This record gives sequence, structure tokens and C-alpha cells, in this order.
Amino acid sequence: MLKKKLIVTVIIVVCIGGYLGYWGYSKAHEYQLAISDLEKEVVAHLKEEYPKASIKEVESGYSTKGKEYYINIIYSDEPNVRYSYTKENNKIKLWGTTNSKGQYMDETFWK
Repeated sequence: MLKKKLIVTVIIVVCIGGYLGYWGYSKAHEYQLAISDLEKEVVAHLKEEYPKASIKEVESGYSTKGKEYYINIIYSDEPNVRYSYTKENNKIKLWGTTNSKGQYMDETFWK
């Protein structure tokens, strides 16, 4: 009887673990798709708006505070400034800027 309970418990644990693993994988995959699409849109938008701008680096992330995806762009001619872009109402917009120390810069810098 004890052996049967142990086998049932192991099967239940494996099933729950498998489900949680699959759920975690699908959420991570969903995140990657959203970020990838946003990266492509932001880079295409910037190349259209600023054709002479040279993009040095592209980083992506998710703001748990703002509940939105964002893309950080570092331009070759301004390596100490990180421009953060996001998509709002189907439009790419500048979300903010930070300096090389990660400090937010006054919004008059980019307006």
C-alpha cells in the first residue's frame, strides 16, 4: 500500500512539474516573440526617421512597473546615452533617456 502511494505521489509531482515547466517555457517564448517584434519595429522606425543615425547597440527588456516591453538603443555618436523606446497606441515613442551611469536624464534633453 505504501509503495502504491509513493508511486501515485511521484506521478503527480512529475505531472505538475511538467505542466509548470511547459507553462514557464511558453511564457518565455511569448516574451521573446514580443521583444523580437518590438526590436524590429523600433529599428525600422529609427532607420526611417533618422537614416543617417548609426545604431551601435540594441538591448531589450520588460518593465514590471510599467507593464510594457522596451528597447534600449545606443547610437555610435553618443555611446554614453541610452535611449529607451516603447510602443504606445501603435506608435513607437521615446520613453526616456539614461546616461552611462544609469541615471535618468531630464526630459528637456530629448524634447
